[in-house]
Amino acid sequence: MNVVILTLFACGPSVEENNPEIRMFQTSLSQIESDLNVGFSAGLPNMFQVAEEYEEVLIGWGDETCPEFSQQTSSVDGHWVDDCVTADGNRFFGFATFAGLAVQSPDNYGNGGIFSSVWGSFDAIHANGEKRTVGGLGQMAIVGQEGGFDMNLRGSFWLNESELWMQNGSNSLEVSGSIYNALFFNGGIQYPRLTVVFDELMYDVNQCNGTASGTMKIRD
Repeated sequence: MNVVILTLFACGPSVEENNPEIRMFQTSLSQIESDLNVGFSAGLPNMFQVAEEYEEVLIGWGDETCPEFSQQTSSVDGHWVDDCVTADGNRFFGFATFAGLAVQSPDNYGNGGIFSSVWGSFDAIHANGEKRTVGGLGQMAIVGQEGGFDMNLRGSFWLNESELWMQNGSNSLEVSGSIYNALFFNGGIQYPRLTVVFDELMYDVNQCNGTASGTMKIRD
């Protein structure tokens, strides 16, 4: 196992410093760079995707009685606790509380936004053997004229077979700030070949057409 710590400097070349904690690599830097690019090109965890995939699973695999909601405000929004099998042979086991993408109209001060949240621990098993799993908490809010943004995803959200960040265990990512100014990243993402951890990494959308500065740690 190797750990790489990168310190990023906005608008400038990378800087190497003598650090007694840095050890020789067993994996080549070119391989680490390739694995990192594959992960980042696939995208970061995001609540838009979780909400969309959750709705597809509930609508596509569930039916009117399975899972059975104790509280429900739409076809998928609400709370359910169940261990059931649909008429098509799909099983739902566990619980979930979900609020889909809700758009709040701006008030007289321009305060509106988009909100979504999910909390759950369940398995959905299709009759053909496919499986979807959620075990964690996710929430997102985009509010105000200043584009205030707050999102965190903690846990496992295995809701499709293709998204890399959903495939390898648990994530713990927090993003906050403004979509018009700067966003701050903290926490980790498990991609198939490496794990990335952000430590107060800032992405400034107005500097050099968008640059990142801060610390990013990589474990192969």
